[in-house]
Amino acid sequence: MFADRVLDQAEAKAREVGVSVARGVAMAIFAIVAASFLTTALWIYVSQAYDTLVAASTIGCLYSLAALVVMFAKPRRPVPPPTPKVGVDDLMQTFLTAFQVGRSSRR
Repeated sequence: MFADRVLDQAEAKAREVGVSVARGVAMAIFAIVAASFLTTALWIYVSQAYDTLVAASTIGCLYSLAALVVMFAKPRRPVPPPTPKVGVDDLMQTFLTAFQVGRSSRR
């Protein structure tokens, strides 16, 4: 029936959104871990080549630059969802169901 199909589509969309959120969280965790290791490696390299003040300044400037890039990056415009195409048979089934419900409620 039409309602079952709508519920199935809603369930599929909810599942798709859940998987997308889970992947996003996993990617964020991996990015944080990667940034931590890269920061540590850069700290060790710069502190051995120069001193710890230069290492702290270099890493601070790099993170500040990354924050500015993210802050001023233009967000993507969301693409509007496509309009669902409803067939004549769906409309006719809905009309007949509503007609039947209206007819049975009068009695």
